[in-house]
Amino acid sequence: MIRKATPSDTPALVDLCIEALNLDAYSQLVPSKERTFLAVQECVSSAMNFAWVAEKDGQIVGGLGALVMPFMMYERNQCIITMWYCRKPGDGIMLLNQFMKWIETRPIIKQVIYTEERKSDPRIAKALKKVGFQDNLPMHVLTR
Repeated sequence: MIRKATPSDTPALVDLCIEALNLDAYSQLVPSKERTFLAVQECVSSAMNFAWVAEKDGQIVGGLGALVMPFMMYERNQCIITMWYCRKPGDGIMLLNQFMKWIETRPIIKQVIYTEERKSDPRIAKALKKVGFQDNLPMHVLTR
């Protein structure tokens, strides 16, 4: 089941983010639990941002979070997917589809960016391309 994230989901989402970051650890970068908490909290607590979870048997097993911010030096906004990770196959595409529905209701967003990690599942690029993202590795960009 997927649903909108609530503040009580924040600790589980932080753990999920740290798990995802550790799976694809960049050699010189160390995940910060404090910074991850702040990013997740911002996604979950602000109506301007997006945060949904995949839940199974009462446990958070996936999530997609995105932050909306002013587009530097241009009108309208950009949206950056800060977290997209699921333990169960199939949940990721459901979360992406929900995110795309959300994006369609926000014409103020001009561009969406997703930075792909080095060891990402190859299905990620296929799913993003299917919904309109352009592959500019290491980033995928959706411009409207």
